[in-house]
Amino acid sequence: MQHDVDRVVRETRERVNNHGRMQMESTEQIEKEQAKLQEAGDGKSHPESLSDPPKTVEEVVKFATSARPTIEEIEQAINEGKKVTLGPDGVATIIAPLGYDVLEPRPEAIELCARIIHATVEAMNEAFNESTLDWATSGKSCIAGVERTLANPKETAEQNHEAWVKYKAAEGWVLGPVKDATLKTHPCMVPYSMLGPFAQSKDAVFHAIVRTMFGVK
Repeated sequence: MQHDVDRVVRETRERVNNHGRMQMESTEQIEKEQAKLQEAGDGKSHPESLSDPPKTVEEVVKFATSARPTIEEIEQAINEGKKVTLGPDGVATIIAPLGYDVLEPRPEAIELCARIIHATVEAMNEAFNESTLDWATSGKSCIAGVERTLANPKETAEQNHEAWVKYKAAEGWVLGPVKDATLKTHPCMVPYSMLGPFAQSKDAVFHAIVRTMFGVK
């Protein structure tokens, strides 16, 4: 177990050294860098990161106050049997066990999630004799919705819908009686409170799929 802890900490530092951000040659230098972080922030020792911290998924990616997990948190996570991965910029990601392997929020995984959502909504629409805009038309907004949910894990279904309306409006879509990719009209271009139960349920399904695939709580 201690070997795993040492490996993660060592690899975290090595990743950063490869980017030229930290050129530490001794334990004393490492301790000095950690002391600077303690004085500047939360009093915890953090592995350094080259770039700004990425947006996180709550309770799946657990970051410290500075948006990076501390070495102590990494050690605790491994002791608890959690998975720890390292990003290309040296930022460690702690993933809580959920009984299955969640996907990391990489572009290909986000697109897969969006395509599953699109296919699910299409099946729902067919059951209620409602048309569905094809992937070429709605794919970008669906991907944007997945990314937004991952960046804002506490987002409600209503907030998700309102953000979708803004996104579509920016693309030139307006309220209309039917979905029409040519005229860019959509009957759901209204406030969430004006949607029927079926339309609202699709926002709930959207969130359920994203949270299940990526382990968002």
